[in-house]
Amino acid sequence: MAVDHARRGALVTLASALAVGVAPAGAQTQAFPTKPITLIVPFAAGSATDTGARLFARAMEQELGQPVIVDNKAGGSGTVAADYVARAPADGYTLMFLGGGSLTQTFFSRKLNTDIVRDLAPVIQISRGSLFLFVRSDLPVNNVRDFIELVRKEPGKYNYASIAASQMMTMEVLKDRAKLQIAHIPYKSLGQVFQAIEAKDVVAYVGGVSGSEAMLQSGKVRLIVVFGDERNLIYPDVPTAAESGLPGVEAPYSQGIWAPAKTPAPVIARLNSALNAVLKHPQIVEFVRVSGATLTGGPPQRQLESVKFEHEYWARAAKVSNFTPE
Repeated sequence: MAVDHARRGALVTLASALAVGVAPAGAQTQAFPTKPITLIVPFAAGSATDTGARLFARAMEQELGQPVIVDNKAGGSGTVAADYVARAPADGYTLMFLGGGSLTQTFFSRKLNTDIVRDLAPVIQISRGSLFLFVRSDLPVNNVRDFIELVRKEPGKYNYASIAASQMMTMEVLKDRAKLQIAHIPYKSLGQVFQAIEAKDVVAYVGGVSGSEAMLQSGKVRLIVVFGDERNLIYPDVPTAAESGLPGVEAPYSQGIWAPAKTPAPVIARLNSALNAVLKHPQIVEFVRVSGATLTGGPPQRQLESVKFEHEYWARAAKVSNFTPE
């Protein structure tokens, strides 16, 4: 009997010890977050992405009850930040504010260390959108079909501008689909593009609304098509490429928040719930609206699916445009 009591006591002690070892991890997940969260921004302080991230950080603090620290890790077109977050502890305390569609091997000559689909976990999609085709207002065109006919009448006469590979590839896909001869002139900044528009060196460029508001308000450029599968909420009168008889000519982008891969599902769920609430804050709704994007939210999988589509699309566009990253 003494032996049985001793054995029973040992088992109770072992069970208690195991419970002590397991309980804290479960309790920490349920209580998440219990300390400050760091939100990594892939671009410099003062950039549009940085401004948005800081708005989100303040709103996240209200929903999560913990400080959210914005940390700018610029460089490598987002790869420096992605590499950092991929190596961070998978506990939900290090997040990244980035769409992810541009983090694809298509845009880089060197091999990427981080595969966003494999090495990071989506937390939420904030917004999605598509680039527009801007044309000079003095052109005698009302829509993209008019623009195509104008360029076809005088092959090689006109030039278009870009400041990014995605903008160039979008126009090259349009050229391929519509059988156009229009030359590409690359520029380093949107300011240079505006100067080229005013000097009548170029007739068109592909881009987002953010940053182009002054040109639109001045009346020097017009939007004639949005390269996506849905109309823009701010410019609902601008038809999509598909509606204009050009299905498959797209320029998709999205914005989201990511965590390291293998972050516990309950932690992702807690963050996703809080961030869906953040997307209802008036200042966040307004920020997304003026950027020209569509507010989305929803489950984490939505952002993963968008990024996969973006990666596949840009890979196809690169082949059409014979794009080779530098």
